[in-house]
Parts: sequence; C-alpha cells; structure tokens
Amino acid sequence: LPRPRNSIQSMVQLLAARYASLRQNLHFEELMARITSRLIGTNPDNLDAILSESLSDIGDLLGADRVILGQTRSDVREMNTRAYFLRAGPPVKTKLDLARYCPTLWRNLVEDRAIRFGDVSTLDGDNAADRSYLESIGIRSMIAAPVHVAGLHFFLAAGSVEPRPHWSDEDIARIRVLAEVLATTVLRCEAETALRLTQYAVDHNPVMIFRIDMEGRFVYANDAACGHFGYAPADMLRLHLWDIAETITPDNWQERAERFRQERSLSIESVYTTRDGTRFPAEIRVQYVEFSVRRHFFVFAFDITTRKAAQHAEHAYPRRVQKLATELTRSEERQRRELAATFHDGVGQNLFAATTQLLTARSRSRGAAPELDAALGL
Repeated sequence: LPRPRNSIQSMVQLLAARYASLRQNLHFEELMARITSRLIGTNPDNLDAILSESLSDIGDLLGADRVILGQTRSDVREMNTRAYFLRAGPPVKTKLDLARYCPTLWRNLVEDRAIRFGDVSTLDGDNAADRSYLESIGIRSMIAAPVHVAGLHFFLAAGSVEPRPHWSDEDIARIRVLAEVLATTVLRCEAETALRLTQYAVDHNPVMIFRIDMEGRFVYANDAACGHFGYAPADMLRLHLWDIAETITPDNWQERAERFRQERSLSIESVYTTRDGTRFPAEIRVQYVEFSVRRHFFVFAFDITTRKAAQHAEHAYPRRVQKLATELTRSEERQRRELAATFHDGVGQNLFAATTQLLTARSRSRGAAPELDAALGL
C-alpha cells in the first residue's frame, strides 16, 4: 500500500501543479487580452496612466508588490522609469544608475538575459551590490526580463516584499512577452507624438509650405500659405500650382516638373497671385521627394515684396543722387550766367558811365582835383 499511496500522491501533486499552471495560463491570456485591447489605439497623452493600470494588472497576476517598466540604452548607464505599480515600499526613482546600484541586473539587461532572485538575502559576491540596493527598498524576491526594440533596452521587473522560492520559466516567458507589448506601445506613442509635433510645427510655421503632386495639384498647404493666398484649406486642395503662379501654366508644367525632379532641390523667383488678385514676388524653394512609392514636390515660399522694394530703393538712390548732382551743376551754371549778365549789363555799364563822367569832369577842371582822382582810382 505505501507504494501505490506515494504514486497516487505524486500524481495528485502533478495534476495540482498542472491545474495551477493552466489556471495561471488562463489568467495570463485574459490579462493579455485586457492589456492589448487597452493599449491598441492608445492616445499618447494618456500613455502613462494606461501603462500604470496595465502594470497593476501584471502585479496582481504575479502576486508582486512592485512592477516597473524601465528603458535605457546600452551606451547609457542610467535607467528611465517609464511606468510603475507600487503596492508597498518607498517611491520609485524616475532615474537610476543601474550599473552602479544593480550591476548584475544591468549586465543581464544589456546582454539580454532574464534574472530571478527567490530571496535576495542569499545573494553574495558579485551580487552583493544588487542585494544591498534591493534590501534598501524592501524587495526580498525579484524577476526581470529584458527586450530590445528599435535599438533601445526595455525591461519589465516584478518584486515582492516577501521571499518567493520559485519563479518559473513560464513566469519569465510571460514577463518577456508583456515587456515586448508594453515597449512596442511606448515606442509607437513616442513616434506618434514626434509626428504630431512635426505636423504642428509645419502647420503653424510662418513660412508658406505646401506640397504638390506630379500633376501640379495641391495636396497640402499650411496655415501661412492658406492665409497669405486667402483660401480655406479645402479650397486650396482644389487648386493647381498654375492657379496662383504666373510663371507656371498647364502647358509648361510637365517640363517644369521634370526639371524640378532632376535638380532635386531648386531655388527660383516667381510672382504669385492671391485670391483677391493681389500680385506679390516670391522666392521659391522646391524640394523633390520620393516617399512610400509616392512622388511629391515640397514648396517653401517667401514673400519678398519688402526685399524687392529695398532693392529698388537701393538701385534708385544712385540715380537720384546723379540727377540731383546734374540739377545742382545746371543751377550753378544758370546762377553764373545770371551774375555775369548782371555784372556786364548793370554794374559794368554803370561803372563805365561813371568813369566817363569823372574823366569829363576832370578835363573841365582848371586846377588840381584830388577828389576826382580818388574817385577815378576807386
């Protein structure tokens, strides 16, 4: 009887372990479905809250008191805490020098190896620094798995304030899958945020920016372009480039487009016409772009009315100075002629008449006439 009894007990224990594993797998599948549905289409503005909620569910699945999603690069010793769930223990640092405080964890992270500590108090030797730090934050057992996504190192770590003798291989596999799902969501949201920021910068750029397809039709126009030309965004997309550019016509567009394509990047000057018929000179920078099997021309337009006016004034100034100099010379010559005529016809004639009269008076005088001599001398 002892032999069958032991065999039956072993079988019961095996079945109990399998049942517990199946139950945990069912819980894990439910958790994955819940987290996946929550993360799909995540708004980047709500990312931190959704990550924290997901880590809370992971903590419940693993029976952990603390779950952390970290991010770093192999050339940086510092870890950034992207999100965390905290049931017990001191607050989590947003930045941590892993290579200093947890060298074993850091080494395994960058070498893509998972770690598991059933009881950190048993760590010694090379793991002493990890033991000291984990004990300082109240962690007695820990499991962590790294994933590499787009050149970045992410890892998901779960810790408990009580010793846990056994972290199974299935726990490692689950942690790694969850880490990859969360890391992918983080990178997607970061890319979406960067894209939104770039689009916002283009939309609100003071430079007129628009995109033209190979048929010369407007595909995009930013706020500055719509405002300058006086069209609503929807109206701009119904226009062709020759509707606003005087140097472009439907007949010469293909030739111009081929030139732009060959040059790749080109700067020219043109004259544009707004919706109300106002004409203004513009400096155009055309950039040919092939992206995602599509071909477009990016156009950056600058209104150079002020510059043209300044150039005109600059060129007109020497001509004005020359004209003024010519008028001054003519005025001086006219004044000289007037003075010469005045001296010749007025003063000169009077002096000649006075001299003649003085000479006549002197010839008639019978004696000395010093006053007449003095007058003649003057």
